[in-house]
Amino acid sequence: MATDTVSMHVLQIIALSQRRRGRQLFLLCLLLSFFLPTQYLVAQSRIRIPERDGSQGNITPSYSLPPLTVTAWAIDLNPRPTKDNPALMRELYNRARLRLSAMLYGYQFRYTLPNSERGISEEFEVRLLQEIPQNTRLEIVSTWEQSKQLHGQFIYRPSNDGLRWLSAWNNSPTITGGGRGEVGLWNDEDEQEAAVRNALLDAVRRYVKHNYVNQPRAVTGMLLVRDGPRVWIRSGRYYAELFTRIRINEVENYELY
Repeated sequence: MATDTVSMHVLQIIALSQRRRGRQLFLLCLLLSFFLPTQYLVAQSRIRIPERDGSQGNITPSYSLPPLTVTAWAIDLNPRPTKDNPALMRELYNRARLRLSAMLYGYQFRYTLPNSERGISEEFEVRLLQEIPQNTRLEIVSTWEQSKQLHGQFIYRPSNDGLRWLSAWNNSPTITGGGRGEVGLWNDEDEQEAAVRNALLDAVRRYVKHNYVNQPRAVTGMLLVRDGPRVWIRSGRYYAELFTRIRINEVENYELY
C-alpha cells in the first residue's frame, strides 16, 4: 500500500514537471517570436536557401515557384486596337518585360533629399538591376481591348538565375512600403514609365520620412516591386501605384560644423 502511494506521488511530480516544461517552452517560443525578424521567418517558411552543386561549382536552387504574372497595356491611336498590330504587340511585350524585371530583380537607386537651407535640390536616380531577356520564357496568356487600349496578361517562368535573385530578396532584411506617382499627358518622355518612376520616388520618400528622425543627405539602396504596378489614365493624367520592398545599403549624413 505504501509502495502504491509513493508511486502515485512520483507520477504526480513527473506530470507537474512536464506541465512546467511545457509552459517554459511556450514562453521561450513567445520570446523568440518577438526578437526574430518577421520577414526572416516568413522567408524561411516560403523559400529554401539554394544549395551549391559541387560538380559544376554553381548554386542550384532546390525549390520551385509558380510563374510570375503581370498585366500590361498599350495604346493604339486607331479606332480599334488589335493584337494583329505588330508594333503594338512589341510595345506590350516590352512593358510586361520591364514590369516583371522589377518584380524579379528590382531596382538600384540613390535618393538625395531636398534641403533649401543648404541649396540642395531633390534628385532621384533609379535603374533596373537586371532585365529579363527577350526569350520564350515570357508568354502571353490572354489579350482584351478596352478604351483604345490593348491589354495583355503575361506569365514568366524564372530561370535558375532568376530563382537565385528571388531567394536573395526573400532572405534579405527589407521593409515593405508603397508609392503613387502621376504625370501629365503629351509629355516628352514615356508617360507610363514616368508615372511608375514617380511612384518609386514616392515609395522611397515615404520610407525615409518614416524611418529617419534626422534627415540624411542621401540614401542608396535597392528596391523590389512586390506586384506589377497598376497604371491608369484619368482626367488627362497617367497614374501609377505600386507596393515595394526596400533595403537601404548606405546612408549619407550631414557633417557637423
